[in-house]
Amino acid sequence: MPEVPPESNRPAPPERSAVVASPQPVCAACGGPRDPRKREACSDKCRTELSRRRRQDALRARDDEIRALLATALKKLEEGAL
Repeated sequence: MPEVPPESNRPAPPERSAVVASPQPVCAACGGPRDPRKREACSDKCRTELSRRRRQDALRARDDEIRALLATALKKLEEGAL
């Protein structure tokens, strides 16, 4: 009868991490729960709010860029006057 090697010779099975449920999706505008099939906002009202925020951010970035360019131009004009 053939001998069966002891089980201690086998490598231990890899450890598996616990299953973690993904959190419920949250609306980017109001922070409330949203349907997983919706992209970012839970309602048309919240989608409108997100659009307004993005537009304001874009305008603010444009204004900052213009302000920096004007400051540079003013500095160059002052250097030329000396």
